[in-house]
Amino acid sequence: MVLYLQDGLGNQMFQYAFAKALQKKLYPHEKIIINTYKLDRKNSIRKYGLCHFNLGSHILDTGISAAYHNARYALSNRVVRRILKQSDYNILNEKYGMYVNVNTIYDYYEPKKSKKSFKIIKGFFQNIGFFSDVEKDLKREFTVKGRPYGNNEKILEEIQKINSVCVHIRRGDYLDPCWNHLNICNYEYYKKAMKLISEQTENPVFYIFSNTK
Repeated sequence: MVLYLQDGLGNQMFQYAFAKALQKKLYPHEKIIINTYKLDRKNSIRKYGLCHFNLGSHILDTGISAAYHNARYALSNRVVRRILKQSDYNILNEKYGMYVNVNTIYDYYEPKKSKKSFKIIKGFFQNIGFFSDVEKDLKREFTVKGRPYGNNEKILEEIQKINSVCVHIRRGDYLDPCWNHLNICNYEYYKKAMKLISEQTENPVFYIFSNTK
């Protein structure tokens, strides 16, 4: 059961969560093979981030093996797309062993069991219905292996002692016109939100996390 990871840590967590749920529900005797081909390439701005968590039993697929599996997926996907004019998830799951969500990342569908020995998982799967049954497992596995170090540990100690408020500002790549449909939050939005929190929280201290300098 090969999970093709892509994009940043948040997306990787969604993808692993789907694979974990699929394993527990349909393939309890199979291991999750995490393919990092897209993340290992030199031009990739995203790197494998799940290594920092206490994941359950899995196999890490890297190097030549990862490239081979990725090519195998690309070929399978091309053939299947020519056969299926529209994406029928039941057929993709049962007949081809492909678990994807090609139309929208927020839709839910009930995954079906396949007899295929080689199973493919590729997509984003950002619907809680996919992994609500393994919530406890995920909370246990998505724990960081070690404590932060240096200045990060000092900041964490500060955060835990006061009424800290995390403010996540993502702009950077989201300013590209291709992401216009996401309705990126502007300065006025954050200003209004922080004012509201200040009115409801005693002495809040805001910590800004961002990919923008």
